[in-house]
Amino acid sequence: MSPIVQIEITASAVAWYAAIVATLVGIAQIVAVWRDRKHVKIKIEKGIRIMGPDGPGPYEENTDYVAIRIINAGRREVSILTAGASLLKGGQLIPTDILKAGTVTLGEGKRYDAFVKQEQLDFSQIAYFYVTDATDSTYKKPIANPFRRLYWFVRRNVQIFTGCL
Repeated sequence: MSPIVQIEITASAVAWYAAIVATLVGIAQIVAVWRDRKHVKIKIEKGIRIMGPDGPGPYEENTDYVAIRIINAGRREVSILTAGASLLKGGQLIPTDILKAGTVTLGEGKRYDAFVKQEQLDFSQIAYFYVTDATDSTYKKPIANPFRRLYWFVRRNVQIFTGCL
């Protein structure tokens, strides 16, 4: 007759196993949610010249443009409502390309380009470029250094609340 083998599993071993598996599943869920979030990138390129076989279309030849590239780097589709530049002293600039296009829907990995004549933009007066989507989320690409943006933020708000400056 063969000997009888008994395996005894304690309650603490089962609890440890359950805790480890639950932690790993929780981490996997967090990674999946984080990976599927909206993610919009903004790139600014100066000195772009537009040309083509039928001419540059609505753009002028031998003119430098600034390209505002709006890129959907996430997995979700994103509907872009507006994009533009926010000025240090207050106010905003919105390119006519954005106004003409209306709402632009970007799928995964797609981009939209808006062009502005480079001579029309004074980068020393721009705080940041921004993009707003259909859920009212705003994505920003800072241009001015942080101290300069802070100075103008404080100055605008002091002027609004106290009426001085």
